[in-house]
Amino acid sequence: MLKLDEKIIFRVISGETKVLQWLEENFDLSQFKVEDFPLFPAGKRIIDKNGEEMVVFWDFLYDRIEYFFQKINQ
Repeated sequence: MLKLDEKIIFRVISGETKVLQWLEENFDLSQFKVEDFPLFPAGKRIIDKNGEEMVVFWDFLYDRIEYFFQKINQ
């Protein structure tokens, strides 16, 4: 039986796989720069050719992908 810490680690590792799979399904990754963003579990920073960015990560509490875009000041 997995301990609580091991369960969280397992969810984060499987979250990394799910984040990468989600990115491949939703973006042409040859058109974007993808960087690790360790502030969030399995976090990835996606940057387009215009320098606009978003962050995608694994929400291990709700067992789902979450993302947000940069706030653009106009």
